Amino acid sequence: MKFVLASLLAGSAAAFTPSSFNGAAVTQRTATKASMSMETSEDLAVLAKKLNPVLGFFDPLGLAKQSFWNTTPEATIGFLRESEIKHGRVAMFAFVGYIVHANGIHFPWAMQLDGTPFPAVSNAPEAWDSISEAAKYQIFAFIGFLEVVGILVSAVKFRCARLTLCSVGFPVA
Repeated sequence: MKFVLASLLAGSAAAFTPSSFNGAAVTQRTATKASMSMETSEDLAVLAKKLNPVLGFFDPLGLAKQSFWNTTPEATIGFLRESEIKHGRVAMFAFVGYIVHANGIHFPWAMQLDGTPFPAVSNAPEAWDSISEAAKYQIFAFIGFLEVVGILVSAVKFRCARLTLCSVGFPVA
């Protein structure tokens, strides 16, 4: 038992140490405003070759050379990376929600103010079909609100360098 516990602790401690992946050393970096730089398409090609020598750089749509919203390709690469991370997190959250619902776990209170309980169905698509249209609109409105707040925070944080919200008329500090 002691050996198993020691093995688990050693394995969890190793998860937080620098390592290498296919010969490309992974270094710990802290970005400051003075040292922050955006990656170019050439930087991505070099990094891809280090991380996966067999496949290398794979961009069949040429998104790394595009310029979204009249910005630079480097800003577009940053936007695409941020979007990929965000959508991956949303997908993981949705999967956990699906599994939780499939196991019959739901909130103990009523779903709506009129006392309608959460649906007692066996899978998530049936649950989505059984909730009211107003609840669906509320979910989509909340997601839209989070998107707008995220864009505005990014615009203030990067002083309109990434998205050109200043030219559209958003009041940005």
